[in-house]
Amino acid sequence: ATAFSICENCEKITEINNPNLSKYLTNFEDDTGMKYQKYNLEFFGLCKKCKKTKKTDVKIGLKK
Repeated sequence: ATAFSICENCEKITEINNPNLSKYLTNFEDDTGMKYQKYNLEFFGLCKKCKKTKKTDVKIGLKK
């Protein structure tokens, strides 16, 4: 599976290599009966660096 984490603040993009995610998607294909040719997953949030510098923003966002 190709998956990326994208920082919504600095726009840093990091590829996620997680065997559990690949295993889940393989099982998901089997369960649905659909044969996927390709897929791409994107997760959005704050990277470590931005999370440290934007602690106040993160806390405000969680309270909503």
